[in-house]
Amino acid sequence: MLITLGHLFDPAAVQQLKVNQNFVIKSVGDFGDKLQKLLTTFDPNSKIIRLLKCFPLNCLVPSILSLRDQIYDRFRFKEIKGQWTITVKLTGAHVLIIHKRREQAHDDTPQNYFEFAWETEFAFDR
Repeated sequence: MLITLGHLFDPAAVQQLKVNQNFVIKSVGDFGDKLQKLLTTFDPNSKIIRLLKCFPLNCLVPSILSLRDQIYDRFRFKEIKGQWTITVKLTGAHVLIIHKRREQAHDDTPQNYFEFAWETEFAFDR
């Protein structure tokens, strides 16, 4: 995935991605930690770095906390495991990074159970 993004948005970074791909793809551990370490090896202003910074969950923490602050007292919820997706879309003028996640009630009794989904989109000029 990283090399494909590199070819599309930052061809100059592709060789560096190829050098680092074993570290990113084959290591064991948290993807966010591995990605953060990889990000430090590139020019912080490169297009690929600006895109990759939108992948880790920590870029969404302010939004998630705001959602929790607004409704959690009345509607206690938690994530549905395996229901967080990140999509990269190419449009004519933009690159979109879309995070989607499904949440569910803490209480799974039929009268109190609910689910909802939220979505956040980052748009970049190509």
